[in-house]
Amino acid sequence: MVPPGSRVADIGTDQALLPRWLLSCGRALHCIASERDPGRLARARGLRDRHPLRDRLELRSGDGASVLAPEDRVDVLIVAGLGARATCRILARADLERLGIRRLLLQPQTAPAFVRHFVLERGFGIVEERLIEDAGRFYPILAAEPGARAPGGRSSLSPDDLLEVGPCLLGSGSPALERFWRQELRRNEEILALETSGRGRAAAQRRRDLSRRILEALNRLPPCGLPPEPEPGGTR
Repeated sequence: MVPPGSRVADIGTDQALLPRWLLSCGRALHCIASERDPGRLARARGLRDRHPLRDRLELRSGDGASVLAPEDRVDVLIVAGLGARATCRILARADLERLGIRRLLLQPQTAPAFVRHFVLERGFGIVEERLIEDAGRFYPILAAEPGARAPGGRSSLSPDDLLEVGPCLLGSGSPALERFWRQELRRNEEILALETSGRGRAAAQRRRDLSRRILEALNRLPPCGLPPEPEPGGTR
């Protein structure tokens, strides 16, 4: 999801694993890795110094995207592994237009619908999404570009439900998508079997009903998420 030859900034890089990999495989031309915690940055610096392309990897200490300047000519801004609100705080404080960011690449650990809504409100369009399954956990990744329009398509879901499932994911044919929402349905049904009242039960009911609506919409899609073929002699 990082276009080849990009100049990349990874905010909250930890040990700079992602920038080092992007450089090693030739996907990124240059990387800036930032970390607010000086201790983590020190560990990343030791790893960076052993990297064969260390001259293309800059490490910077600071809060969010404040470490970036227009002269860095960053194409792709990555914020991965943080909660939804922390992700949006970083984006809200960044002057993305002044920095010339062409693509946001976001992997929120919580509430992806909140992040989708935020980037749309900021004038970005979600152009690509993936749902990665690893050791029984699911990780949504979304790419957004300024002024872009997401791929269109008809759905029985409401706009709010589409933000929950991910507009690009819905028609992607991803097998992980149905597994995730079936897992969500089972989990919330188990909560409802134990909870008799209170906020926990109300939240589980909302999430269970959402899961049912999304699974129903997925079942209506043709194989591989492709639009249905027009009937012979008919028009579309």
